[in-house]
Parts: sequence; structure tokens; C-alpha cells
Amino acid sequence: MKANELRIGNIVMSTDMDGNTVYGCVRTLRKNDLSIENEVDGVGNVYVVYDFTPIPLTEDWLLKFGFKRSSYNDSRYDFGEWHIIFSKNDKPVFRVVGRSIVYCEYLHTLQNLIFALTGEELTINENA
Repeated sequence: MKANELRIGNIVMSTDMDGNTVYGCVRTLRKNDLSIENEVDGVGNVYVVYDFTPIPLTEDWLLKFGFKRSSYNDSRYDFGEWHIIFSKNDKPVFRVVGRSIVYCEYLHTLQNLIFALTGEELTINENA
């Protein structure tokens, strides 16, 4: 993953000096590094990271952002008129009103799609 795939506010994964996984929101972007604030975990520390990785899109992340499991289909998660559908043999598919839009394998990709469509950031639902 390259920094040019990211926007301020995207959530990425890195490791701290002790080798622990750290999740954080991108606060600054530069050519070869970025700074993240790990407010995702409620800690608030800021790190400059050179080695960062995308976060695979999972049910847990969808639920944190307010997606709801569909009563129609076990592998579908709804968010208004949008759906994420997990297929057994493929990457998750982002759909709008039944029409395929894009494969969406990583969390930052979903964040960027929602921002492009609405002009608003996905936010973590504190009750999730």
C-alpha cells in the first residue's frame, strides 16, 4: 500500500516499537511516511509510521461504522441504499441499489468510496 492511496482520516494498521499492532487515523501524509493518531483505540497517541498496511474489510469493521447485517442475506451488510456483499470466493463487493460498483477489500477503500459519494466521512458508531 502506498501513501497516495490514503486520505486524512483513513484508518490504517501499523506496529509500535514493542511490536504491538496499532490502529490509527491518518493525520498527516508525506511521500514516504505518515503520522497516525490511535484515537481508534481511545488512547490518542500520535506516531510517525513508515511501515503501514491496509486493514482488511471485515464484519467487525462494518458494524463499527453502523452497517447492519441484512435479514435478506447472511453475507450482506446494509448502510442505507449501499450494501457490502461478501462472497466465498471473491473480495467484498460495494453495491448501490443492487448494482455492482467496486470490489472493496480494505477499510480505507470503503472510507474513500463513502466520502466520494457523500462528501462526508464514515464515523465509528460509539454504541457498536
